[in-house]
Amino acid sequence: MLGRLISVDTGWQTVAAVQDLLEVKLGSGQAGFVTGFKVMQSSVETTTAIPKYQIQLKRATGSFTSGSGGTDISGSTAPLGSTGGVQSASTSQAAHGLATVERNNTTQAVVGSGTLTSWDADALNESSGVLDIAYIPEEWKPIGPSEAVILGLEEVPTSCTMRAIVKIILTHG
Repeated sequence: MLGRLISVDTGWQTVAAVQDLLEVKLGSGQAGFVTGFKVMQSSVETTTAIPKYQIQLKRATGSFTSGSGGTDISGSTAPLGSTGGVQSASTSQAAHGLATVERNNTTQAVVGSGTLTSWDADALNESSGVLDIAYIPEEWKPIGPSEAVILGLEEVPTSCTMRAIVKIILTHG
């Protein structure tokens, strides 16, 4: 499969609420596949409890209202540390062209006249520190023009530092 592999990265951020960790909306001429996602936490290494938080990968189609309270990182191309951004697999690739990329929306996206579909749900075990999902090609999640991929934290966590990454292959646009 030909396409441009991009990673959308929140960078390290403080989370303490049910929220959208990442919201990535494709441009009107773009299409592709989500190939995986990763959520990590780095501030609760010595916990004696073992809380688990539901992480949900969703697709928004049609009309929906974006979450709020976060930061637009669509212009950042160097997702390192706390900055977040969009990184191409190769520096010779064209710009990503995504319509919007937001991180740390402290309210979640809500559906308007479109649909919000849950693709995958799993649990981040706080003591393990990482949830890493890599789909085999037969399980890649298709995303079309003007649709959005949303990675949501569905349960209120202990205040901690998290980082989320979504990997997308853009096959068109």
